[in-house]
Amino acid sequence: MKLVLKFKQVEQLFFGIAILLCLIPIWFSGQFFITGDGPSHSYNASVLLDWLNGKHLDYYRQFYSLNNYFEPNYWTHAWLTLLQMVCTPELAEKIFLSAYVLAFGFGIRFLFRQINPAGLFLSSVGMLFCWHHLLQMGFFNYAWSIAGFFWITGYWLYIRGVFNYRIGAAMAFGWIVLYSMHPVGLAFAALAIGLSMIGEFIADFSLSGFKSAAEKLLSSSLFLAITAIPALVLTGHYLMRKEWHQGANQESFRGILDAWATLTMLITMNKEEHGIVNAVVMLVVVLVVSAVLIRIKTPKWQVHDFWLLFFLVALLIYFMQYGSRSWELLMPLRLQLFSWLAILIWSAGTIFSIKWRLIVASAAIILLSVLLASRLPAHRAASELVEEWTSVKTHIDPQSVLMVMNYNFNGTDQQGNIIGDRIWLFNHAADYIGASVPGVIMSDNYEASLRYFPLIWQNGVNLYTQTEKDGIGFENRPPRVDLLSYPKRTNGKQINYVLVLDQTEDDRQHPYGQEFMLQLNAGYTQIAASPHERAVLYKLKEKQ
Repeated sequence: MKLVLKFKQVEQLFFGIAILLCLIPIWFSGQFFITGDGPSHSYNASVLLDWLNGKHLDYYRQFYSLNNYFEPNYWTHAWLTLLQMVCTPELAEKIFLSAYVLAFGFGIRFLFRQINPAGLFLSSVGMLFCWHHLLQMGFFNYAWSIAGFFWITGYWLYIRGVFNYRIGAAMAFGWIVLYSMHPVGLAFAALAIGLSMIGEFIADFSLSGFKSAAEKLLSSSLFLAITAIPALVLTGHYLMRKEWHQGANQESFRGILDAWATLTMLITMNKEEHGIVNAVVMLVVVLVVSAVLIRIKTPKWQVHDFWLLFFLVALLIYFMQYGSRSWELLMPLRLQLFSWLAILIWSAGTIFSIKWRLIVASAAIILLSVLLASRLPAHRAASELVEEWTSVKTHIDPQSVLMVMNYNFNGTDQQGNIIGDRIWLFNHAADYIGASVPGVIMSDNYEASLRYFPLIWQNGVNLYTQTEKDGIGFENRPPRVDLLSYPKRTNGKQINYVLVLDQTEDDRQHPYGQEFMLQLNAGYTQIAASPHERAVLYKLKEKQ
């Protein structure tokens, strides 16, 4: 008994260390914690805050309108907007991401507790899945939906068939919250809960016969369906409005098989992480094999074995996403984690020896530490680069349009080393300028081009479409832009500033670069540059 109590304290300490190791990148990266789309989320939240406060409305309304629908991507914007009431945009983002880490960690721990309290040591292993490629890309809503998946599935297992109005209200609220995060987490939570009822049915059938098991299954199904009605209505309405990108994934079946087997989703920024992620794969595989060997000795069906069914279904859905079969953009990556998490969650139901639990938890802490050591220098270099890029913001007037010509989506440090060789980490980094300078319209506000974010471009002023030339725009590699025709295309609206980021001599000599520099010299004047001239700001010339 004393040994168990002592291990419990050690396990809690390990979990605390795991949480801390996942929080360190956020707070020790520098002024900014850089993700691909994160700066755009911060910018849009700042515009929403201005909108709520009635600031710069006449100017904003020339370019944006509010989305009138309750979309699944509102979770991030709602919280960032609230946090920006009391924090700078970059601090608000760090608090928001810290809350995600805590929600993920305590969520998976809550779920493990419902399956088997002795499996809590796997919480530290679960934290290895907290930071992943899509989170580093800035897919905050998707990442939060995984945490939401843990909480609502865990809550369903926690209530264990006790149904009343209070629990029904809590479940309904949980479904709506999960809807506001992302449909993927919502769908997999529904799948897990549905399969859990099948798992209960199988267990009840062996104990009390078909009739009793069927009655319990029917009662649970009706209760679940009633609580899910509001979220189902919202989801159905969203799916009918959504523009699908079928066939967007070009990977072969072999490609997505290799990606799944090597868990590429955990490679956040650089290929150097590959070896560490391979070690994570080995840890999970050894853990699952040991769980299987223990369970073979007691092959009787247990309620938590429905996670094996979940694993198979999640895997089947994942492998349906190759080539033209893909349902959506980046769908294989969006689905990859769930099958791995399923076998980890299933393993929590196995009774391991205290020695084995200690070994596994220790290995998880070591791997988290090595991942942190690998990633933190890149996070710091990323913040340093963006700090330089955004240093020119003091020269930008409120209520103006800023065109960003970014030549370096992967980013390089001062020595020329690539910061993120597996990710476009800096494609929206300049949006931190729009988040801190009031009333600025950012050219690369990609969110406003989509129909499932809070802001939508007004007709005819979208800087993506209205500055293209021959169908090629400023996010092309290399970028191309038609600056001087924007006023003619938009009934006189002007691009007041142009920010040129990390343009090299090769970029200037490229035909698109030559074309751009001719326009820039004809219509704009340089007014500022960053300390190392990696960001150069130009202002529209005054008419003579």
